[in-house]
Amino acid sequence: MHWFYDESFSQASSSISTDELRHFRSLRIKQNEEIAITDGRGAVFYCKAVNPETGEVEIWNRRTGEREAIKLDSVMSAIK
Repeated sequence: MHWFYDESFSQASSSISTDELRHFRSLRIKQNEEIAITDGRGAVFYCKAVNPETGEVEIWNRRTGEREAIKLDSVMSAIK
């Protein structure tokens, strides 16, 4: 599965950006091939290529990388 980075991609998107379309073509993505697109903010969209020439995709799954808050305990040692 090929991965693409497109910061403007969202749930409402139906195609990748023109910058990523160049990579899409160079990898010779075929129709119905599964790809993953990340927006760089923790969301990953698993898609199928509907039209590789135009970069049109169909989202079939979405995963968000929500992380738990980090708990940090700080302790100061006693002065001698």
